[in-house]
Amino acid sequence: MEWEHPATAGDSPNFLHAQEKLVSHCLNTLDRSNLGYTGTAVRVRDLAALADILDGPDSTINLWTQHHGSIIASYLMKLYPEAGCDPA
Repeated sequence: MEWEHPATAGDSPNFLHAQEKLVSHCLNTLDRSNLGYTGTAVRVRDLAALADILDGPDSTINLWTQHHGSIIASYLMKLYPEAGCDPA
């Protein structure tokens, strides 16, 4: 896919306007009853459940991360300290 023109600082207002429209749409159409099923802790519990299903109950979770994955790793260690940690 080719861009019609290279991105410039002048494109920022259009991008921000598009983002505002998207966020507004999401906030106005979101089923708020599902908010309890979102967030980092919920995703970490999902990850642990998948490890239990795929590798057996109480299996070690091998997680390789960079950047935002570090947040997942810290939640994982907090919620499941028995899973152990090898920072190497």
